[in-house]
Amino acid sequence: ADMHTAAGTICEGGVVMVDDYFAEGWPGVSEGVHTFMLTQSATNSVRSASGTTASGTPRIVPFFVGFNKVLFTGEEFSGTYQDALMSNQHLIGDGTMKVKMQLMFGHPVVVMTEEVQCRKKTRGLLPGETCPAGFTCS
Repeated sequence: ADMHTAAGTICEGGVVMVDDYFAEGWPGVSEGVHTFMLTQSATNSVRSASGTTASGTPRIVPFFVGFNKVLFTGEEFSGTYQDALMSNQHLIGDGTMKVKMQLMFGHPVVVMTEEVQCRKKTRGLLPGETCPAGFTCS
């Protein structure tokens, strides 16, 4: 329902940001987006020249994935935003960003991930405490 509301109210050139799309604690986020994209594709395949669907709702598509977010915009603006991201990627992060193009729901998306070094974390335990995930405890 949230994606339908967003698609129905987005302004020209507007962006819809979906948080926690890949978060294992919130599986309903990706499920809702997936359902919306399938429904939008199946029921609104007829579009006008202005990029709206047969029902008059702007057709939104993903254009960016990163930082546990997926960004959507009107189909006619996705390339503009992707060009801006690709040409300014040196301004994002601290030089540890990995950028590539992928497909999501059949649309090209800029994917940004941070390359990090994995290190074992160690710490002492407090009385009665168990070792947290990802730590080596003594």
